[in-house]
Amino acid sequence: MLTSDAGYLELLADANRSLASMHLELRRLKYLFDNEWYLALVNKLADDVAKAGGSGHTFPQIQLLRNVLEEIATDPDAQDGKGSIGSTQALYLDFMQTQATQSAAVSKAKLTMADKRALMDSFIKDGWLICTPGGAGRYSIGPRSFLELHEFLLSLDLPQDTRAAWQCFL
Repeated sequence: MLTSDAGYLELLADANRSLASMHLELRRLKYLFDNEWYLALVNKLADDVAKAGGSGHTFPQIQLLRNVLEEIATDPDAQDGKGSIGSTQALYLDFMQTQATQSAAVSKAKLTMADKRALMDSFIKDGWLICTPGGAGRYSIGPRSFLELHEFLLSLDLPQDTRAAWQCFL
């Protein structure tokens, strides 16, 4: 029986050494919003199969999640790394980006509003996003995104306060 955090971390390190040859890793995270610990088995190999097949989502669906995550991550009003996006803004995000880029490829892959609403609910159910506590009609980054996509999140042009907060817990 483990009675200390050090023992638990040693157990995780041993497990990760065994998983390394399979490009897998156990990651843990004390989540910003609820201060609970989360543990996930993460695929460290960023190949096309992992990017598409790992989530079961199509390219347009994954792109919507990436766009929403980027908007939340770069929220200039974030406090202690807790950014958010309004539900209406999230639903229209790809439309705004399509208008800005005028990309035919993006516009061909449009999701309907009903698709997007269902998808946002799915992202919440799967832990990629959360409904922001105390922020009716707002989304924030969920624990699964921090565990599985932390490299992507840290690669963004983050506000300095957000980067500092995230580097403390990631």
